[in-house]
Amino acid sequence: MNLELAARELLPLLLVCAGVLAAFYFYVYRKEARQAAQLSAGRQVALWLLRITVAVLVLAALSKPERRREVITTRPPVVPILVDVSQSMDFPAGEDDPLVRELPPDQRDRFPAARKAIDVLKARLTETHDVRVYYFADSPKFLAELPQRTDPAAEIPAIRYVRRVRKDGTDEHEEVPLTPFGRFSYVGSSVVKVLESLGGEKVPA
Repeated sequence: MNLELAARELLPLLLVCAGVLAAFYFYVYRKEARQAAQLSAGRQVALWLLRITVAVLVLAALSKPERRREVITTRPPVVPILVDVSQSMDFPAGEDDPLVRELPPDQRDRFPAARKAIDVLKARLTETHDVRVYYFADSPKFLAELPQRTDPAAEIPAIRYVRRVRKDGTDEHEEVPLTPFGRFSYVGSSVVKVLESLGGEKVPA
């Protein structure tokens, strides 16, 4: 916390005021020279110290000092992860894909493989980054945020793979499991929109 003058542009005015005070005190000193001579040396010194103190207080009041606190916060960079939820993600994954090797044969599709890949990535990335997960088909939607782990041994939050949909015939929404549903997969435009939404964040190149 530093003491700063709030109005540095008033410095010339303060110098003028200091000059006026000095001239005034010199005038008073000449007028009161005879009376001051009758005072003891200690009283004369005390009188001048009092006058100087008053002058300093006046100049300090004119300068309008104030305390300013500068808070600098550092935030880890953000890594966005996008997962495709178009209907093409229902197709089988590669036969040799290690991400789905441990799954039952009827679940070895691209979407489970993508979820498994995110689980692997989030364990590594959250050590040094904030991670934000989005799903997209025709446009991206926010899914989850995983903050950086300050403690490497801390548990990594699980991602809830759900999305909100409107109930038939009502304005209410409900959560349903997130499964591939989109007819299209607009990868390029989805990436651009996510990066635009992170415009104020530090994103690794």
